[in-house]
Amino acid sequence: MKFTFKTTLKHVNDAIDELKKDDVRLYRIIKIKKNTICAGVTNQKDIDYFYHSCRWVMHAIIDQQKKNELKLSNYVSIHSSYLKKIIGNSYKQVIEHLITKKIIIGNNRFSSESHQSFKFKINPKYKKSVPEFYTLQEKKLIKKIKAYRNQELEKMKERARPLVYLISWLLDKPGLDLNISEASDYINSVNRKITSVLAVYNVSQKQIDAFQEDKITSYRKFLERWEERKHNFHIDESGERLYNCLTDIPSILRNFVTYQGKTLIGLDIKNSQPFHFNVLLRRSFWRKDTSSNELSLFKISKSLYKEVETVIPIIREILQVNDHNKNVAKVEIQNILSKYQRKDIIKTNNRAPNIYMFPKIAKTLVNKEIQTSNFSDLTSNGKLYNFILTYFPQKLPKNSQFKDLFASRSLAKQSFLHMMYHDPRVNRSNAKVVFKVFFDLFPKEAAIMMLLKDKYYKNFPVILQRIEAYLILQKVASELRNTNNNIPIFTIHDSILTTEEHIETIRETMIDVYKKTLGVIPELKETVYNENNAFSEIDEYITRKADDKKFKKKIIVPHPLQKFVKN
Repeated sequence: MKFTFKTTLKHVNDAIDELKKDDVRLYRIIKIKKNTICAGVTNQKDIDYFYHSCRWVMHAIIDQQKKNELKLSNYVSIHSSYLKKIIGNSYKQVIEHLITKKIIIGNNRFSSESHQSFKFKINPKYKKSVPEFYTLQEKKLIKKIKAYRNQELEKMKERARPLVYLISWLLDKPGLDLNISEASDYINSVNRKITSVLAVYNVSQKQIDAFQEDKITSYRKFLERWEERKHNFHIDESGERLYNCLTDIPSILRNFVTYQGKTLIGLDIKNSQPFHFNVLLRRSFWRKDTSSNELSLFKISKSLYKEVETVIPIIREILQVNDHNKNVAKVEIQNILSKYQRKDIIKTNNRAPNIYMFPKIAKTLVNKEIQTSNFSDLTSNGKLYNFILTYFPQKLPKNSQFKDLFASRSLAKQSFLHMMYHDPRVNRSNAKVVFKVFFDLFPKEAAIMMLLKDKYYKNFPVILQRIEAYLILQKVASELRNTNNNIPIFTIHDSILTTEEHIETIRETMIDVYKKTLGVIPELKETVYNENNAFSEIDEYITRKADDKKFKKKIIVPHPLQKFVKN
């Protein structure tokens, strides 16, 4: 495919313009009638506008659930600024009305100070209802929704501009395709396999049926929507990640996607988010300087730099601490944090006043490998999650119920990532236990994480996502575009996919970019996406999903006469 920036930019912008629609279609639940919504409403000048505003709020909740492949029973965030742009200052009144009528349920966690969003779900009594589309007729609301959508599409054009080379491959025709027939046969195999794999777990037939329905239904729904979604793309405003049909598809079904009939091969950065954490340990990253060639937060995002600017001097001071002796480093870091707390530079939240008072998990570091462990080395070698699986449980009391958090590598990874993305001001969370162990083993890294969450907990993961997006979507992609723009490339966040004949070029480019930019090379995992790979990982995939649901394995008690039975 021949690439010229001007032509490709027009092609991408035209694709975004095609997303504009003349009508406005909203999700609705048929069982929720107008008289149910409007019963008792006497203080509204325009009853029809109020009714459709209520309908739109319900649509916004269902739409978020659909986008995130969630059920009606799952809470989703609806940001107040979004609500206000569509239905104005009356959004609180609309929400309170829907909650009073028990049509929706809120979790009462909104806080303007901590940037929390409202979280809602449709009342569980409607969970068996299937949402359907209807075409909105209320003119005032249609005008507001269209204006908002068009504004968002123009913003999307700006975000897409640096990524037109990558997006052009998503729009290529013929391009990516999914073998529906093979994928359908595979789904049937998964359905049968679930029963045999779960036989070793202490689960009921009802749980097995629910597990099958949960997985198989979502897979089949995706197959049904492939044609309408295969050229779709979206660029996240906060983390600037590129979402596309490959990021949206269930991972197990990627094995049936090809490019122009050719097998795709992916190079994935092992423990990507923790690996990119290493960038935060570089003093140069915190400089307010655009003249340097070194990677810096100010260069990636001036708005994010401003958001965390008050804690940057503290981070610089912590980075000077020698953490060769971790017990000494912990004391020194706690003293630094206490000093800035007294100056009111670090917030003290009423719900968690001791957020920076890290209690010890053990009196001493009992293992030499733990004592000399280096976060940068573990993440660069792709061994962090194995380390967590092995050593984090050792830092917990012998009979601690939290040892289950590290019962498998999958659960260890899940627990660690949950801790990274967790809001520390939320009480009663397993993430707090994981964090205490993390601070005990890696005090410098833990303190920096907490500081970046101080104003708003999502600042920390968003910074990591911005680093990843900058390196993968801009640096690596631009290097490939400049050297050979005929190489088809597709991204799944920290992973780059191409066809077999180009995989070594992609590998060399990724290694070169990371070495030049960070001075370290990530551990890369190669995956060949084909039917053989799908079947080879099916047992492991189902087991991982079962572990994620915290199913307990059966305890097999040998028969007392078994030892007398000859093999």
